[in-house]
Amino acid sequence: MFRRKQDALKRSGGATNNRQNRGLSPPISRGDRSSGAGEARQKRANTILNSDSESLTVSKPPSLRLQDASGDVSKAKQKKEPKPTYDIGKGRMIYPVTKGGVTQYLPVRSQASDSEINSGAFVEDAAVRKQPVNTISDGSKFKRPTVKDVNTGRTLFATTTTNSKGKEKIEYLPRQSEATALELSSGKYIPEKSPITGEELNQPPKIDSDNSDRKLFATLAADGSVQYFPKKNQATAKELAEGRYLEGFAAKDPVNQILDSSVLGDKRPTVRDVNTGRTLFATETTGLLGTKKTEYLPRQSEATVDELNAGKYIPEKDSIAGEELEQPPKTDPENGGRKLFATKGADGSVQYFPRKNQATAMELAEGRYLEGFAAKEPVNKVKNPSELGNNRPTSTEARTGRKLYATAVLDSDGNEKNIEYLPRQSEATIEELNAGKYIPEKASIAGEELYQPPKTDPDNSGRKLFATKAADGTVEYFPKKNEATPQELAEGRYLEGFAAKEPVNQIEEAGNFNRPTVKDTNTGRTLFATTTTNWFGNKKTEYLPRQSEATDGELLAGKYIPEQDSIVDEVLNKLPRYDFGNQRDLFAVKADDGSTVYLPKKSQATAKELLEGEYVEDEAISQNAPLGPGNAMTNAAPKFDTDNNRKIFAVKDKDGNTTYLPRKSKATSQEKAQGLFILDNVVDEYEDKRRRTALRDDSANIAQRRAQRAARLVARPVALSLPSK
Repeated sequence: MFRRKQDALKRSGGATNNRQNRGLSPPISRGDRSSGAGEARQKRANTILNSDSESLTVSKPPSLRLQDASGDVSKAKQKKEPKPTYDIGKGRMIYPVTKGGVTQYLPVRSQASDSEINSGAFVEDAAVRKQPVNTISDGSKFKRPTVKDVNTGRTLFATTTTNSKGKEKIEYLPRQSEATALELSSGKYIPEKSPITGEELNQPPKIDSDNSDRKLFATLAADGSVQYFPKKNQATAKELAEGRYLEGFAAKDPVNQILDSSVLGDKRPTVRDVNTGRTLFATETTGLLGTKKTEYLPRQSEATVDELNAGKYIPEKDSIAGEELEQPPKTDPENGGRKLFATKGADGSVQYFPRKNQATAMELAEGRYLEGFAAKEPVNKVKNPSELGNNRPTSTEARTGRKLYATAVLDSDGNEKNIEYLPRQSEATIEELNAGKYIPEKASIAGEELYQPPKTDPDNSGRKLFATKAADGTVEYFPKKNEATPQELAEGRYLEGFAAKEPVNQIEEAGNFNRPTVKDTNTGRTLFATTTTNWFGNKKTEYLPRQSEATDGELLAGKYIPEQDSIVDEVLNKLPRYDFGNQRDLFAVKADDGSTVYLPKKSQATAKELLEGEYVEDEAISQNAPLGPGNAMTNAAPKFDTDNNRKIFAVKDKDGNTTYLPRKSKATSQEKAQGLFILDNVVDEYEDKRRRTALRDDSANIAQRRAQRAARLVARPVALSLPSK
């Protein structure tokens, strides 16, 4: 019997030792188990109490998070954390953001739409960017310091990483500014530190023979010495990470020989790149077998990065032309299709140069041109509206919205063939300018505009003529440029500016509409409610932009809110009031009769206020002005609203009268629609301050507790005692 007990004790001890050797806890007694469960519950409760339910967490890929080096990782089953994913529909990464226990997926700011940015539905790029995880070394350690990403055209830099077996391998990564959101969140990029270089000196660059003959540019160091650095596009990964580069772009020296037009023979000096619309110039290149052939290249300012890095471009030296003289241009004797413009040479002589857009490759390389653009002389005949018969004087181009004017196409004998509609010179494309297909615009000959009411054009009742002061002192009337005829544009008989049609909708008080304003999601503009009448005489609400934000089409149609100049001369140094109905600040200004009135700033004005100039310019508001509904709250104790079982708080309304409003979370739907509430955080902050600085009055709290007790008593079941039989 005794031996059996000893054997049982040995087996029990052996089992315990085995559990400990396997890393398992020894058996727990019922009392210990009860105590441990209580401690666990207390720990969970403390965790919940100490956590911030409103904290926002952006999850990064789990494989990229730092692991716990202690190795004491719990084997318990944990809830899976959300991971970043790819939004196929919009072609971008989206990241899980957890707030208040709810997870939603958001893009980074750089890839978010305007509407997402306006609504705050994005994550800052820095929040998902992980520190670089690869080792960045000097380029000389690698056979190929850089490679080209054929899919994206990016330059990738050689770095070192360690695989799962602990072996180093080469991995090519993009620079930070070109990395995707996923690469940034993975730490797979080359960081770009801000340049630490000094001021660039006006000295010739020197060649770096150790790095593909790149150019190094002279800079002035802090100690006064001269240091040489590459431009950013030619910097190595290590130089980018350390900021040892100069901002800018360094192109490879041109590798082709520029040909003068006189040696081209039957070959064309220029051709048109049908894919890009660029003008390409004839140059000579040498093939692998030493054979020479003609290659057409773009000018430097229009070359791609690859063309610049390959030296495949026409260099553009700064213009050597002197001051342009006010003399008529002359026709180039060797090229009848272009004009030469008079300039004053250094020796005082007159020299003629072409405009830059008509310069040859040799002239561009030597700087023998004048800045600017020379258009071909107009080839169509400008016609007056009276000469058009049944043809319309203007039309609108549907694709671009440009206004086109009727002109006559002439044959070789100068006879009219047909009508063609052309744009004005300032709106013409390069192709149209080079073809002479435009309406010329002479500089305006109108004098100073007078502040007089415009008059209606007797020949065109649809447009206004504006008063100007002529050189001889007489008053002359001209149309605005957008309403001028082709003849008036060609002769300069117009006034600069834009003439809008008078507003056609009825502008009313904001209180007349359920929604006084809406947001245009496409443009981000605020649109104001107006009333319009349809063909059947029925009135309906139409939302229109303010005049300064309206398109040309809206201005010409009279579909805008006019903006009268502000009637405010001075903003008074008084505490602003708060307009709860429109959730905006009102600022004290002096009225014409000397009284004080309160007006909103322009960006928060209603359509009616914009129309009447009853607003304060935003720039006139001091940056230190106390703003928001907190200024309207008073030290008066809150009251208890028995009808809605809530506390209401004392505020000064826009008229300076004391009224009581609820916090937003307790407001009715009607109160929320009318803006008759106070934001919860404003109430909490102000109430905390009031209790510390003012006489404590708990009457509202007492009334609220009484109401709550009464509600509980009504809801509590009552036991009825029935009489015994």
